[in-house]
Amino acid sequence: MNKFIKYTDFTLLRLIPTMFLLFLLYSDVRDSLQAFNRIETYSFRLFLESFSIIMCFVFLGLASVLRTFKEVEKFSIVSRYAACVLALIYIVLYIFKEIQTFRTLYSLDYTPSFSNYYSLFTLQKTMYIIALLIVIINCILKDKFFKTRWILTVLCALSIFVALFCNPLYTLINYDDAISFRFLLNSFLISYCYCAVIIMGLSPLKTSHKNEVVVINEEVQNI
Repeated sequence: MNKFIKYTDFTLLRLIPTMFLLFLLYSDVRDSLQAFNRIETYSFRLFLESFSIIMCFVFLGLASVLRTFKEVEKFSIVSRYAACVLALIYIVLYIFKEIQTFRTLYSLDYTPSFSNYYSLFTLQKTMYIIALLIVIINCILKDKFFKTRWILTVLCALSIFVALFCNPLYTLINYDDAISFRFLLNSFLISYCYCAVIIMGLSPLKTSHKNEVVVINEEVQNI
């Protein structure tokens, strides 16, 4: 029974979500390469922005997979720090973009209209930033902050879940129609994969102090 739970955990919560995110990364890179040929205004910054956020969670997925094997557990820590770096890259790019947008709007004396799209787009970007900030903080904190890291992990998953469901919500509000089952299923699948790698990749490992005491006592007895 324990082996079944272990294999189910590894397959459904670690391996499959990571593979799905790798597929999303491949699709994003392919679409970006096509955009470079078709859209004149498409820049490397736009490519790096979308690439960095997906790759951040791909590394979290790799960390969740690697931490199940004691032999390569150290590489899971490296993957988490790589996710932290990519999260920082996305945040820096976002801040730089917002500064440029503010300067442009200020020079044109333009006031944005707060439509449904603008509000949901702003909410989505805010949730992304909150989630990525939590990734950075969680990677810096050590495992001794067990409860704090668990709270941050859950908040990160909730932030991503809200961000990913802004698009279906906009479709529902804008077109005043029911969302198709396929579109809703795809949204849940993407949210599930992101949330799974976040929880499995960021959650702290609880060290057993009792085991450490037993090992020390055995060493003392051997001496």
